[in-house]
Amino acid sequence: STCSILSAGRTQTLSRIQQEAELAQWREEVEAEERMEGRDALIGEMARLSRLETEVLGQGASEEAHHTSGAGAEATFKECLGCEGANDLRETMEGWEKAQFASAIPHAACHPDDNMPVGKVFSVHGSPETFSGLKQAKNSGMWESAWLPALRKDLKNGQDSKAWKLVPKSRIKEAQLQYGAHMVDVMYLVTQFKVKRDASGNITKYKARTCVADIKRLGEVRDSYSPAVASSSRRMQAQLLAVLIGATSDQNDVANAYYRGIPLAYDKGGRVLFCHIPDEWAELGYDLYDENGERNMLEVVGNVPGRQEAGKIWGEEYTRFLLSCGLSQSVVDRRVFYQHGKDGALMVVAVYVDDSWRISTCAKMRDDLDRKWKAEYDLSSDVEDTAGDFCGVKIVQHRGEGEDGRVELTCPRLYGDMEEKLRGHPLPAGFKCTFPMSHDGPKLIMEPESEGNPLMSEEMKSIARSILGLGGFIVSNVRPDAYFAFCTLSQCVGHHFTRNVWKALLRWAYYLVATKDVMLTYRPGAVATWSMHSDSSLANRIDGGSWGGIAFGMDSEEGADTNGLLDWKCLTPKTFTDSTAASELVCATLAMKSILGHRMMLKEL
Repeated sequence: STCSILSAGRTQTLSRIQQEAELAQWREEVEAEERMEGRDALIGEMARLSRLETEVLGQGASEEAHHTSGAGAEATFKECLGCEGANDLRETMEGWEKAQFASAIPHAACHPDDNMPVGKVFSVHGSPETFSGLKQAKNSGMWESAWLPALRKDLKNGQDSKAWKLVPKSRIKEAQLQYGAHMVDVMYLVTQFKVKRDASGNITKYKARTCVADIKRLGEVRDSYSPAVASSSRRMQAQLLAVLIGATSDQNDVANAYYRGIPLAYDKGGRVLFCHIPDEWAELGYDLYDENGERNMLEVVGNVPGRQEAGKIWGEEYTRFLLSCGLSQSVVDRRVFYQHGKDGALMVVAVYVDDSWRISTCAKMRDDLDRKWKAEYDLSSDVEDTAGDFCGVKIVQHRGEGEDGRVELTCPRLYGDMEEKLRGHPLPAGFKCTFPMSHDGPKLIMEPESEGNPLMSEEMKSIARSILGLGGFIVSNVRPDAYFAFCTLSQCVGHHFTRNVWKALLRWAYYLVATKDVMLTYRPGAVATWSMHSDSSLANRIDGGSWGGIAFGMDSEEGADTNGLLDWKCLTPKTFTDSTAASELVCATLAMKSILGHRMMLKEL
């Protein structure tokens, strides 16, 4: 009897070890399949692992053995899935599978290591953020009327641009053998839904954008961004618009810009990208399987939103086109293009990714470029609804009978967004918003933590960062009067967010809202004389650091300081010199460098 019991126990132990080894083998296979198979393999292997886990849990001969096996199986299960909570992932995947819609919704699945939720649809500005949000939109009629047409249009853009092609799954291994496994990546698709608005806050369109999840975990691509025109160059163009007689202004926006351009060829070091096709795309006409029953994949052969280098590919494409149209590229700002015509005619084009702002004094030059542009690109529907806007800044030109010809820059939509963010956060009693910061404000916000000046919560820090980021865009583009306060506050919100900092932030934000009618104004009477201001001092901060800054623009015939600034900067390092004279020399040198650059640009133009 004893021998029989020992034999049975040894058999159970060997069986458990064998199944645990089989479980480990499954784990290795899942890791390989996860990289190659994607969502389908992940769900399938989850089910098989779950069955194996149940079998292992049931093989223990005693309560202790049962507990040990269960802990090991659960640890193996978590390790295999690459996340902390296997149960959380199960619930997420189950909720994902239960979210069924009559219309096709691309899955936004991502590996848990990417810090992006499985089954998440990313969005901004009041758009549906999750599948449940899309379901609510569907129930309310918004899905059929707004989001589904936007999704179909986006997928059609990808097809028309030949950005991808259907290939069998075996093509992945062929590419690995041909170009090397390190050059081949398999990724998911992420769909973003967004409500687009103009500078005044009015809804212009409902937009869907399907992107490849080309995350840096798969390997970072350097030099991947699309260059953008500098804010000072945009302001210089506004000054030219006011000065040049007969100059006109218009904006262009290339539709589906990130579907355009040619990536680096495979044989020259370009990456080979594949994407899993969501099951729901079958309802949109995509074949999930080929004629042999093999699962299809998308091979990304062109430029696609989501590629790390998509911006760079598009930037090179647009530069090539503008140069082919006879424009020259500025040496000072590589996103400023210009062309000279007869009798001193001039056309200047400023490019910010896919948006272009053009001023021209010659109708023929403008019409020639329009004809070539329309033959090459499609005009985005945003242009008609956002006329007079460029990079979130509204351009107001006062020309006509009784007008003085000035050009004004402002951000009405952003001021409205700031008012919304300040609701529920009133200005502290006794505070006035006649100035962006009090005279002793720089010292107060640097005061150390104390009982009367405690650190604020993480929730309040998140709100503060949102207000600071929104206001930072405003002051960096059109409000130099509040730029110094922004620089000082930005140094404290991140690591020294006390009550004094919060009060100073509210004062600065309320000042911007209260003075939203103040516009950056450029007058036609400007003369080619620079007006430069720079100043600094040593150790005027509690921590011994220095403040410094510059501001310059072009004088007006009415006198200095009556014309809008072209550039401004603020230096706020802890220490950058050892004397007041040296600090002021640093600022003066920085101002001269900026002036020389703009002088060079004016000579080009």
